[in-house]
Amino acid sequence: AVIQVFPDSFHLGTLDSLLGALPEMQPGVKVHSVMASLMDRLARYAAADPWAMTRLTEMRAFERFRDAIGRIISAQASMAPADAVEMYVALMNFTGSVHPNLVTNVNQ
Repeated sequence: AVIQVFPDSFHLGTLDSLLGALPEMQPGVKVHSVMASLMDRLARYAAADPWAMTRLTEMRAFERFRDAIGRIISAQASMAPADAVEMYVALMNFTGSVHPNLVTNVNQ
């Protein structure tokens, strides 16, 4: 829900704050869904707006998302494996959209 109420540009501008807060969410919050929605939304934004594509590349969004996923999994030890996989699938979809020529991201 938090992903849907703010414009894409807001999420892009506050990405670090949001990624920092997600690992701290209370158990029971579907953080994996929030992460997947955020990555999907920013990938669509990048596809529609060249400025957003450039900005995501400059800010190394893939690495930020990858690191945040690791922190979330560490912080939420009871997370179901399927939920962790959902975040990584969203990350691969994100990198396929934003960085289609960087196959090295898939290996990370």
